[in-house]
Amino acid sequence: MALALRGGRLHRHPAVEAPAVEHTTVDQDVVDAAAGGRAAELVVLVTEVVEEWGARPPRVLRSGGLAVRDLGRLSAHLETGTEEVAWLLETVHAAGLVAVDDGRRQAGGEESSVWAPTALADAWLEEPAGARWATLAQAWWTTSAAPGLVGTTDGGRVNVLSTATSYPLARQRRHDTLRALASLPPGAVGAPEPLAELLRWRHPLRSARSTGDHGVGPGTALREAEWAGLTGRGALSTPGRAVVAGDPAADLMEPLVPPAVDHVLLQADLTAIAPGRLDGPARTLLRLVSDVESRGGATVHRFGEQSVRRALDLGWTADRVLEELAAVSRTGVPQPLDYLVRDVARRHGVARVGACAAYLRCDDAALLDRIEHDRALGMLQWRRVAPTVLVSPVPAPTVMDLLREEQYGPVADGADAGLALAVQRHRAPRTTTPAVRVSGVDETVARQVVGVVRRGDASAAAAGGGDGDAGTDASTDPVVVSATVREAAVDGQALWIGYADDAGGVATHLVRPLAVEGGRLRASVGDADVTRTFLLHRITRVSPAQ
Repeated sequence: MALALRGGRLHRHPAVEAPAVEHTTVDQDVVDAAAGGRAAELVVLVTEVVEEWGARPPRVLRSGGLAVRDLGRLSAHLETGTEEVAWLLETVHAAGLVAVDDGRRQAGGEESSVWAPTALADAWLEEPAGARWATLAQAWWTTSAAPGLVGTTDGGRVNVLSTATSYPLARQRRHDTLRALASLPPGAVGAPEPLAELLRWRHPLRSARSTGDHGVGPGTALREAEWAGLTGRGALSTPGRAVVAGDPAADLMEPLVPPAVDHVLLQADLTAIAPGRLDGPARTLLRLVSDVESRGGATVHRFGEQSVRRALDLGWTADRVLEELAAVSRTGVPQPLDYLVRDVARRHGVARVGACAAYLRCDDAALLDRIEHDRALGMLQWRRVAPTVLVSPVPAPTVMDLLREEQYGPVADGADAGLALAVQRHRAPRTTTPAVRVSGVDETVARQVVGVVRRGDASAAAAGGGDGDAGTDASTDPVVVSATVREAAVDGQALWIGYADDAGGVATHLVRPLAVEGGRLRASVGDADVTRTFLLHRITRVSPAQ
């Protein structure tokens, strides 16, 4: 009937020739220069992520991924939008530069999992800029994550670095889009809509049910390619073509990345201007003794009491801080900065904090000297903090026992500086073992239980697995599940599906698929006319409804 209505044609609109993609042309040198500048910015952002999370690693959510609050905090630190930061974190994770650190001890002694840089990140920081960019570009090209899905969707909240961002179809569409762009002349800038038409002609079955971008379409692929430095001014760069073709690209990008600078310009307003991308010892020094005030082509660093105190906490002196700054500055050290460093150093270290587990006070200084130098008490590691006070890192009960063994006759000191009459000792609480009670069932009760079980099995067999759980035709393979729900959406067939919730439980639903797009199934649930969206990767099994 369809062939008759179309006049014997297989397609409604036959298109033998590929549709022409309207495009504008930009000089290839301009494209490569723009891509090189973006690659340098990408390297700087990833370096900031590695150093920031190395010092203050964020926690991993119980459901996996990164909290929205931590994503916003990092976005504010990098002065970049949350969408780009989400893409950046997924790329860094795919490159193996950050991972989950289990059992990290947090404040208060609590252990929890955190996101932290890996050992591979240290080796990555030592590589040339071109090689660092190539690692990130290759990781983005091959990852199955779809950062465009991060945010609030119909299926719920999708957190960055969680399993909900895994969507292998996004990688395929990314490859299709950039390969279509690579088929255009060098320097060609193609818009998302014409490229989408070309993709529909090249891959009709793959794009038949695709409506909109959904965070994985050509528009998203072109935007992420710009962030990754594969494109410049909207056209594919020379290193970008190498990545698409599967060829080495590090050597092609190395001359395009603006060289790093090793000096700054110190200003009298307690700022330092870096006229380019800082790298090496100069960057390490400025990150230690200053805070970034604004980013861009010329980064502005601000000096303050807190930033200078970070260097002093590491044991640096005021003279060393000023000498290191003078070595990397082209303008010398201004007088206000000299005053700031020396004023903070003069007040630094006046108050000191130490730790001890026990103290010993005695009004007899001679006896205290004898205890301090007694070799039999060497393990107590005495330290004199006052003429009549010794402190020890050893717990007080142990100190008490050793002093009594050496016949010094100590007594316990109370919390109010008075005499404690007795030393409290911890004891394990007494527990009683509950009595074991054994009961059995007679033959009549046993026969009744077995009869109920057998009747239940017979009823399930007669139903033929109609609830989707006991059916022998339930499919669990992800490829079969995806194909089955797509066919059911076209045929209007009802299905039984098993769906995993956020807590790990699996519930069974009777659904009638309406559309499958963007890794999500939109279907009406049950007999009621209620539409719900399901994530495809959470569907554990599927079987036709009888």
